[in-house]
Amino acid sequence: MAKRARRTSAQHQDPSGENGTQTHFATFAPCLPAITKPLPSVNCANSPASTPSTAAKRDATRANPTAKNNNEPIPHTYNPTPPLRQPKHPQNNTKSSCRPLAKLAQSASMKTLLALAFTATSILAAQPAITPADAFATIKKFAGEWHGPAAMKGMPASHSIYRITAGGSAVEEIIFPGTKMEMISMYHMDGSDLLMTHYCVIGNQPRMKFNPSTSTPTELVFDFDGGTNFNKRRDQHMHSAKYTITPGKSGPQKITQSGTSWKDGKPADSCGAVTMTRHK
Repeated sequence: MAKRARRTSAQHQDPSGENGTQTHFATFAPCLPAITKPLPSVNCANSPASTPSTAAKRDATRANPTAKNNNEPIPHTYNPTPPLRQPKHPQNNTKSSCRPLAKLAQSASMKTLLALAFTATSILAAQPAITPADAFATIKKFAGEWHGPAAMKGMPASHSIYRITAGGSAVEEIIFPGTKMEMISMYHMDGSDLLMTHYCVIGNQPRMKFNPSTSTPTELVFDFDGGTNFNKRRDQHMHSAKYTITPGKSGPQKITQSGTSWKDGKPADSCGAVTMTRHK
């Protein structure tokens, strides 16, 4: 027992001894397995803090394309401005950039054409289909004798004679010639206007002016323009006349005459409409 006590005491007193050390680690080896194994070596050159990132490697490779992809260290560089990427098809981009300009040019051309068309239409619309001078030339072609049925009940059969007089400056129309209903209408130019004066059987002389805006080459319209020997607000008078022409090979072949009569300043009745055919 004394020897065992001296041996144990010697081991505790000299723990650095060979026997003591072996006995000490042998005793605690099951509890500290990690201490008995050597720690792995750490290479500071390959630590995450000193290793460039993937983006940095990519930027460095773009900056130095001759560098090889090996274990050589790549300098840690950072380019804050990314490189500009060239378009794959610059010619297409050129065409695309020109397309808005082409559309704008086409739009401007279309607007110009529409404006010109509108202007031309306005000019054509402003011009009459027939001028007063042309209408007077048409009335001169009425020269001859015309017959037709009665325009109204109680009136004789329609009969008119047109003749050019006063050296070609006037046209005379005799209505119901040789009867108690005989009347005269005179057509002549007054400057650029064409006038008609109707010498009515009731004793007044209404005057009408050719209206080019409502007339056509086959329809001549005359509107009220004053007169003599009547009061237009009270007395009955002829207020308008219209001549519808059916052309033929050698001039007008049929004429349809119609008109309106006014009394007390408003339309009173129609003068009737009658179609006459050329006889001579």
